[in-house]
Amino acid sequence: MDINDAGSQMDTLARSLYARYMQLWDAAFPFPEEGYPGDYLVPIAEHIRDRDGERWRNAAEADWLTLFATLGRMRSCASSRPWRSFRRRRTTSGKVSGPCTMRARSRPHRASAHLRAHYDKDGALWLRTTESGDNEDRVVVRSDGRPAYFANDVAYHYDKLQRADRVIDILGPDHHG
Repeated sequence: MDINDAGSQMDTLARSLYARYMQLWDAAFPFPEEGYPGDYLVPIAEHIRDRDGERWRNAAEADWLTLFATLGRMRSCASSRPWRSFRRRRTTSGKVSGPCTMRARSRPHRASAHLRAHYDKDGALWLRTTESGDNEDRVVVRSDGRPAYFANDVAYHYDKLQRADRVIDILGPDHHG
C-alpha cells in the first residue's frame, strides 16, 4: 500500500492542520487557499492542542511544519484503515510504504535506471508516458537530482513487482497519468 508522505502534499496537509489547530482558539483564523478543508483534521488538531497546549500558536512555521505533517499523516492513515478494503476482497497486503521510505532507500534512482522509454531534457530524466496514452510525458528525476513525486510511484511499483507474482493496483482519481 502506498502512502503519500512526501513533498508539497505533506506541506499542504501540515498547513491545513495548523489552520485547524489555530481555529480552536480563533474561528476566523484563515484557512490556506490550497488547503485540505476536510473536518477529519479537527480531531487531530484537538489532539495536538491537548498534548501541547498553545505551544505552536506563535511559533515559526519552520518549528511546526514537520511535526504537523507527521502527525497529520500518521493520524489520517490510522483512521482510514485501508486494509479493511483488502480483507473484504480476501486479499492481503504485507507491506506499507511511502515516498519517504522509498527515498531513504534510494529506490527512485535505482528504479529509474530500469526505465526503457526515457530521455534527458534540460538535465532532467523524463519518461515517455505519452507512448502509453498519457496526455504528457512525466519527469522522473528533476534537473537538480531530486526525484519527482512520479519517481516515487515508479520506485514503489518496481519494488512491488520485484517481490510479487501478481499485483493488483487500485488507483485513485489523482493517478490518471
